Amino acid sequence: MSRLIIKKRIRYKISGTARRPRIAIFRSLHNIALQAIDDNSQRTIASSHTLKRSGSLCEKAKAASEDLAKQLQENKISTAVFDRSGFAYHGAVEIAAQTLREKGITL
Repeated sequence: MSRLIIKKRIRYKISGTARRPRIAIFRSLHNIALQAIDDNSQRTIASSHTLKRSGSLCEKAKAASEDLAKQLQENKISTAVFDRSGFAYHGAVEIAAQTLREKGITL
């Protein structure tokens, strides 16, 4: 099944708010991007990406999620909804989610 079809099905079920934003993930072959989104006001609360980092994709995912967790804690946000955007929950996507949990963000 196409990733975009899966993404659409997931988005019908989850939504982010200002107190509990949706953490959307995008993964390419070499980079990963994370965003904390408030769907009610349609704005991005925090974001992180790996465009200027080096290393494996999993190492980049860990660094990006640590950066996002730091930004969320500065905004006093401790819970979020994880939106994997149709990507399989393994590899860099799984590491990003686990790192957010380790840093104190409840998913």
